[in-house]
Amino acid sequence: MRARRTLSTQRLSGIVEWRPDDLVVTVRAGTPLAELQAALAERGQCLPLPPWQDALEFLAAGAPGTIGGLVAARLPTRWDARTRGARYWVLGLRVLLANGEVIRCGSSAVKNVAGYDIQKLFTGSWGALGIICEATLRVFPKAMFEEQPSAVPPASFEGRFAIARTVRTEVRPYVEAIEPVESVVDEETGTAWMRLDSPTPPVPPRNGWLLCGGFGERNFPTLDGNFDIMQRIKARLDPSGVLNPGVFGAL
Repeated sequence: MRARRTLSTQRLSGIVEWRPDDLVVTVRAGTPLAELQAALAERGQCLPLPPWQDALEFLAAGAPGTIGGLVAARLPTRWDARTRGARYWVLGLRVLLANGEVIRCGSSAVKNVAGYDIQKLFTGSWGALGIICEATLRVFPKAMFEEQPSAVPPASFEGRFAIARTVRTEVRPYVEAIEPVESVVDEETGTAWMRLDSPTPPVPPRNGWLLCGGFGERNFPTLDGNFDIMQRIKARLDPSGVLNPGVFGAL
């Protein structure tokens, strides 16, 4: 389904609150990653995203552009085994729901055990459940990482790509069977990022999921497992289908 109207959060930018001593920052969704990283670096802090030299490495770093996109897509990175990924960094969110209501979920405390962390529901929902307006994130000391996170996206990000996750022992045989043009494989998490030249998407791994780019409507294969549950959540929060249909449940 093509979007009937595109909503941009570009003007929702800037840091709202930063507590360096607590390693917590609240930032608006349209803030470019480069802008936030530059500010955090002044106090020796960062979001722990892997560096990149080309488009495939950029994809393996979570393909970050803005903070809202980073949270909404929650693409895996090749540092997930070390940093636990964006879902772990998100402490709280401010979200615009389909009915126009603005809610806050989570908190600004790193340790919070009160109730269900509903912000995790929106993290990785691809805009299907609500529009992320603001995110409160835990940040990390740069000294923890020998390789410093990059900031500027590659000049070109075109072609056909795929991200797959499966059982750790099966990820490399799966990639070898596909024969991609090039690949980055993380055996610790069972994740592979691949650049492809095939006109059709590869078959998803037997024990995992596949997410593609450059194949149009075939980018998101049919989902199983908990997909029915995810669809019911979508129907509850967006009964009129106002928001992006998304690929909720793919990741």
